[in-house]
Amino acid sequence: MEIKKLTKAEIDEGLTIEFVNKINLKMKSSPVMFKQGDESVLLLQCSKGFWVKTDDGYLKDEKGRLIVFDEKKCQIARARYLLIHGEEEKALEAEKLLEKRKKLVWEKLEIFKKNIEDIKQYKDPNSTYSLLVKAFESDMSEEERTFIQAKNQREIEGLPKMEKQYNALLSEFEKGNIEYLLAITGIEKRENPITFKFDNEDDMRIFKTVFSKSAMESMNYDTNKMFARLDVERKY
Repeated sequence: MEIKKLTKAEIDEGLTIEFVNKINLKMKSSPVMFKQGDESVLLLQCSKGFWVKTDDGYLKDEKGRLIVFDEKKCQIARARYLLIHGEEEKALEAEKLLEKRKKLVWEKLEIFKKNIEDIKQYKDPNSTYSLLVKAFESDMSEEERTFIQAKNQREIEGLPKMEKQYNALLSEFEKGNIEYLLAITGIEKRENPITFKFDNEDDMRIFKTVFSKSAMESMNYDTNKMFARLDVERKY
């Protein structure tokens, strides 16, 4: 929601209307801080606003009913949390995103490896695949047998090329070139070139956060970390 005004106390904390109105509770609503110095708590959206969950459970009134906090209060509470802990939250989000990407690339490589192993079975007359084909050969037409044999032969002939490609991709993974592998395997496509508008305040904030000299040094100039952080920053 768009908030029109902040209290003097909120402004004195460092909150601004621009910062508060960038908060999107539908995208990510927790953790939040309702007061400076308070422990952070979690939100759960309900039909009339948000319920609040602490380490001891959901906040309830004296009659045992869940207390509902309105959207404005929760949006400011989320902004307050990010003002204090935003850097730490975004760094952790970037870490998780990079680990997820590594997992996706590895799963893709495992599928590639499995395809190679399957094709190798075509050459082995005692493999499970070959024995199954033999078992069903009597039920196949001549056309079906010819088709399967031709297909298998094509894949056997292409095996050296597949193995070479797999080894090259595995080598890139071992070197840690995750961004390159995300693109070449089709998992993710990176906008190229990445552009920033110098007259756009948010673009400049993101650029300085990710690509300033001090930021890149803190990430050891690791391209994977930088792009993971870039994608996280663009969500805030």
